[in-house]
Order: sequence, then structure tokens, then C-alpha cells
Amino acid sequence: MNVRIRRYAEATNYATSLANVYNKFAEGGIIKAQEGGWMNSPEYEGLSYAEALDRRRNELARRRFKEQEEAAKQAQIEQAIASRNAILTYGSIGIVLLFIIIAIAAFSILYARRNKDNPKYRKP
Repeated sequence: MNVRIRRYAEATNYATSLANVYNKFAEGGIIKAQEGGWMNSPEYEGLSYAEALDRRRNELARRRFKEQEEAAKQAQIEQAIASRNAILTYGSIGIVLLFIIIAIAAFSILYARRNKDNPKYRKP
């Protein structure tokens, strides 16, 4: 029930705002964006439409470039962290495997020398 009431209220609100826009336009008024839009900000006063549009375009391009730079820096930091973690992980695995290989070699040498059944080290 509440959904229907809300939808009805939204529909009537939308219809009312459309009627107001139409009436304003019919009276010869100029339809502007709500809150005046970016064209009415103080930094654009006294400029022609083309100059204001050019300044706005440059401002948005600088902002977009800055956002892309920040995203690239963040991606570079994340990549460095991932690389460091991989080096630590695989380096640790390598050290453990090297230790195991050295231990096996050392114990097999000791076993071969102390084994009485080994003919190489048997005393006659």
C-alpha cells in the first residue's frame, strides 16, 4: 500500500514540476538549471559564453587528469605491495627448500660414511 502511495506522490510531484516548467516557458521565461548551474558561479561572471565554456572545459580536463594521476599512483602502490608480498612468500619458500636439500645431502653423506654395510668405508 505504501509503495502505491509513494509512486502516486512521485508521479504527481513530477507532473507538477513539468507543468511549472511549461508555464514558465510559456510566459517567456528562461529555463535554468536548479541552483543556477555552473554558468552562474562568480568565477565565470563577465566572461562570454564561449570563454566560460572554454574555462569550464579546461577545469574539468585538469580535474580528470588529476584523478587519473591519483589512480595511477594508487595502482602503482598496490602493485609494489603485491610484488613485495610475492617476493617475501617465494623467497621464504626458496630458503626452506634450500635448507631441506642441504639437510638431505648432509644426512645422506653422514649415513653413507657411518653405514657399516657400505663397502667403500668397510675396513678389512
